[in-house]
Amino acid sequence: MSWLFLCNNSLFRYRYTHNVEQGEGVAVLFHQFLANAGDCVTACDVNSVCQSTCGDVMDHPKTKKILITNSSATITMQSTAPADGNYHTGIYAKSISFDLATRTYFDCNSTVDLKDGEPFFLVSQNYPNTPYQFSRCEVTFAAVDAIRVAIYDLVTVNSVLFKGVDISGKPVEVRLSGRHVTDDEPVALYFLKSLQVSFAPSNRTTSYSRGFYILVDSFKRGSASSEACMNNGAVTVHSGQTVLFGTANFGSGTYPPNMQCSYSFSSDLKDHLLAISMEFETEKCCDVMFIDGIAPPPYNLYNYQGFMQRTFQFASTQVITMNFTSDGTVQGVGFNGSVYNIDCACGSGVYQLTPNDTLLQITSPGFLHGAPTYCPELNCFWTIKFPVDYEVMLNISDINLRTGSQQDQFVIADNFARVLLSTNSTTYYGPTRFIITSGQVSINFTSASTMVLSPPLTREGFLVDLRMVKKYIRRTVITFTDDSFMADISTRSFVEGLNVTYEYSITARPGKKVTTHFFTTLNGIANLEIYDGSDTSAAMIDTSFLYNLTTMDGVPMSVRSTGEKLLVRVRPNLFNTKEKLDFQAMVTDWSQGTHCTHGINSTQPYGREENKWKE
Repeated sequence: MSWLFLCNNSLFRYRYTHNVEQGEGVAVLFHQFLANAGDCVTACDVNSVCQSTCGDVMDHPKTKKILITNSSATITMQSTAPADGNYHTGIYAKSISFDLATRTYFDCNSTVDLKDGEPFFLVSQNYPNTPYQFSRCEVTFAAVDAIRVAIYDLVTVNSVLFKGVDISGKPVEVRLSGRHVTDDEPVALYFLKSLQVSFAPSNRTTSYSRGFYILVDSFKRGSASSEACMNNGAVTVHSGQTVLFGTANFGSGTYPPNMQCSYSFSSDLKDHLLAISMEFETEKCCDVMFIDGIAPPPYNLYNYQGFMQRTFQFASTQVITMNFTSDGTVQGVGFNGSVYNIDCACGSGVYQLTPNDTLLQITSPGFLHGAPTYCPELNCFWTIKFPVDYEVMLNISDINLRTGSQQDQFVIADNFARVLLSTNSTTYYGPTRFIITSGQVSINFTSASTMVLSPPLTREGFLVDLRMVKKYIRRTVITFTDDSFMADISTRSFVEGLNVTYEYSITARPGKKVTTHFFTTLNGIANLEIYDGSDTSAAMIDTSFLYNLTTMDGVPMSVRSTGEKLLVRVRPNLFNTKEKLDFQAMVTDWSQGTHCTHGINSTQPYGREENKWKE
């Protein structure tokens, strides 16, 4: 029996029984096994003792490509877990019977006429265990044109000799032995028309199992062709551009034999990085893509063969070259990918909003040009300044940072470096709209140095919109006298309106200073500006410490002027819908040691007060 299929979903369930005579067993041998991790083949004997193998079996040198039963076998192919969504070549298997006494899978000292498309399994006696027959064995293979030997497992003491004429027409003898022949990748050898393989297992005792698993195929040679290569050749990738490449029938069939694809993708733009994302699966042993330019120096070169987990990888150079070749037999799914040229320039700097220039967008580099993600090792910093009689409405239109990159950080801070937002979340659930009143806002974005990422499922980065608007001010003037030196500046839950800045201009008695005592927290409730003088041309006092408080129990926090005048502005956070908006504070020019003539629990403000509205 045999199976061969192309899949990107779960397998259909297939079961059959291979019956053998008394004294015989069943071996299930695999010529191709590249499937989902949960796609399994199981062989159970008559006593329901089972062996299984799953996933991309051909990709792993230490995984044996054989299942054994010592009786008739029930063989099942099925999915035991959901598909991973990748296209896979599938499974090609053959079950054969063997004598339990000799445990051999082919006849020694024989000649085999190979037929194209029908592999010969040259598997050592007693495999996957060490041989216990030590006689010399020789097998001669004959083919109409060419022969390929794919060595997936070879651990021997004595050499295995491959003797024939290579593809160039030169007589060759290849001897292989030792423990590490196939530690990294399978070994492929090519011959013309005839091949002799000879070996004699050693009777030496070793602490490790020995043997070999070799696939022998015949094929017809052909001229190398790039016809099935999508966008083959040299391409200059422009900023924000995406270039597709791959095998033409990816996802609908296997690639053709004797295929040769050559790609060169380049960029000569400063502050840009090339990046590549690719799905890839080819015959493990023999169809290989060499990629230069994405591996970190000094190596630079990668070889892709078999199943490669899909990644998104930034290039280490300004040129990526890829060369893929397939031989004349046994194909796979192929490959399908994209090359991007991503702008890494932050545009960091200081931006000034004015009454004639009220709008600004800040984005992660490349975001507006459709980049799927942002570059590594970014450290972007933007400072946005605006007149103090205006305020900025900041809206986070989009934010999606990279999965698993906890070093990626997005921070918004005000004039005093008070952090309004700090996140490294892939999915941000916090507030997305802020009112900035302090005359300045800064945005900082940093990204980790990671060059290899999981492919983005959605566009990664951020987009921030800023709009400057004129403040709508309700002005209250307070002048202290010897009889009136305290005033309540509480806003009564902002009864005058939420889209209003409440301004208090306070003048102390000659020689005295103005102190403001706070009785409610500020964070999420209101923005507070305090100027150390009569108007906004005076120095602004840092009030960032007031936003860190979650309660006002105990002695109230205070701010004091350096002279006789103080300007206080309170702006409710109209975007906060979760908490009660209220602001309670008192101002005075009285200090400890001064005679107190009035109580401070009155609901009416002390001092001479004048109310005005202005825009």
